[in-house]
Order: sequence, then structure tokens, then C-alpha cells
Amino acid sequence: ENVDQEVEAETQDHMDHTFTGIMWNVRAHDLPFEYMEITAVWLRGNLGPISIWSTNSSTPEGYHGKHEDESEWEKHYERIHDPSFSQLTEMKLKTPIRLAPKETKGLYAHSACRGDEQIVYDNQRHHVSLSDMHLDILPGQAHLSDVPFSSHGQFQGWWGPPWRDRREFVGRLSYGIRWLRWNPNVHEQMPPLFRSLVWSVVMSRHKRANQSLLYWLTDDHILYILNSIDWWDAPHVQEDLDRLLHPPLPSVTAQMTAAGAAAGKVVSAKSKSVFKRLAASMTNWARRRRNEAEIEASDAGSPASSAVSSAVNGASGGAAASAENGASFTGNGASSNA
Repeated sequence: ENVDQEVEAETQDHMDHTFTGIMWNVRAHDLPFEYMEITAVWLRGNLGPISIWSTNSSTPEGYHGKHEDESEWEKHYERIHDPSFSQLTEMKLKTPIRLAPKETKGLYAHSACRGDEQIVYDNQRHHVSLSDMHLDILPGQAHLSDVPFSSHGQFQGWWGPPWRDRREFVGRLSYGIRWLRWNPNVHEQMPPLFRSLVWSVVMSRHKRANQSLLYWLTDDHILYILNSIDWWDAPHVQEDLDRLLHPPLPSVTAQMTAAGAAAGKVVSAKSKSVFKRLAASMTNWARRRRNEAEIEASDAGSPASSAVSSAVNGASGGAAASAENGASFTGNGASSNA
């Protein structure tokens, strides 16, 4: 209930191997979200007493170097399951596994039942097992012991070393995303399409825009509206996010016009000036709103005005930060940097 979007990521399944455990990394993409929460892990096999773990600290290496140190891990799930070889079984985590943008964590699914058919997994076929819009599931290693994190295999090492490298998780991850809401201090993290929308709306504050319906709204209303938009549901935004992750290679035309970048900066000088004045105005407005909020704090206030004040006060710090940094906004090809 604390996420804006729910997603499922399911890997390929070749059923190359089965044994008692699989350990792998999950890496969140660099996108404008507050956090991502893995809420369930889906497995198949003979199962039995299953536990699900994640590394309790974030490092680029994920599980590497921690695979036999239980103190480096947090348990999210523990329950006995009936065998399920043909269908994936959901393991709904007691506490979600949370990742920030660009964060990597190790995951570990283990069965404490002796035998070699508890959890299905595959040989490594790729550098990345699965990549969707929001995360990467990376290859890992299989565990051949019925004791979590053990350095000893079953039956006095009958099957050899307890860890097998170059293996891949087989199953599904259910996860949710809490996207960032627009504020001036996160403007540059937003997709280009939404930044253009913000540009258009903010320019309605210009005196020459008095024919626009938005012109007659207050600054409070404008900032509240921008902060309230569920931008991730807008058409074509997913394609825009994909371009953020995978920017196209420069075309021949782009390379030929690269020499004109300096001229472009001159052309955008007027836009830069407009944004600096606008950011200064927003900063002054934010200061006024803080003073007014202190005066109004003792009054009951209507629910609507309270909601507006709450959103505006959350944005005021970002407006000041943007002004101090030179009002770094981008829209319609015009940009400015201090």
C-alpha cells in the first residue's frame, strides 16, 4: 500500500539443476523513485522448509564475500511448503527487501531439507539473467548444503564442494515501486517528457501568458498540482524512462552539429535569464509561505488549505536549492546551469 506501481519479473526456466539453495544479486536501475520493495519470491521444486534472506548492507558486490557469514544477512521469510515441481510457489516476505536507485543486494533462497531436489535453478547463460525496466537479476551460485550458509556439503561432502558458481535463479520476483513526486530539487531526475510539461506549466506564470487559464492560479496551486501528478502513468513515459537508461548513440547529424553547442548556449541565454528570475521569485514566495504558515499554524484551517500548505512547504526547500544552484531546469531544448 506504500507503493505506486506493482510489477512482476519472471526469469527463464530450463530446469538445468535442483538442490537446496540459490544465492544471487538484484540491482536496481538509476530511475527517479524513492525506493523499490521486493515483496515476494516465487520458487518451485520439492521445497520443504524454505527461508529467504537478503544482505543487510548494500555494496556493489552484493552477496560476494558474504555467502558463509550469516551475520551479514537478514531473514525475511521462513515456512514449510509442500512439493511443487510444475508450478511456482509464492513466498510472501514478512518484511519487504528495500532497494534505493542503483543499489545492489544479495538474495538467498534455501531449503533445510536433505536431498538434491528442493529448489530448481539454471546454469548461467548470460551476464544478466533478467533485465526489465526497473531492475536486473544477476547470476549467482548454488548451495548444496541443507544448513544455511554452511561451508560443508551434505553427507560428508559426497557431492563435492558446497557452492557451485555460474548458476542462475529460476522463479519470479514480485516488487513495488514508490516513485518520486515532483519538487524543484528533483526536477532534473524526472523524465524529459515530464520536464517539458513542467516547463510549460511554470511558464504560465509569465505576464505574457495572461490568456492561459493557469495564469490565474496562485503559485501555491501550481506547485501543488505539479507535486500531485502521477507522472509515471502518463502515455509514453515508460519509453522516456527507457531512453534515460539506454540513451541512443550519437547520430552522424548530431556529431556534425556538436560544434554548434556554444551557439546553442547563446541562443538559450534568454531562457536561462527567465529561469533565474523565476527561481528567485519561487524562493521569495517560499519564504513568504513559511512566514504565513507560522502565523496560520494556530488557526484550524480547512482541509483543502492544509493539504496545499503541506505540499507547498515540502517544495519550498527545493525551490531555494534550485535558485542557489542557478535554476537548473530543462524544457523545449533550453537549459541553464550556474
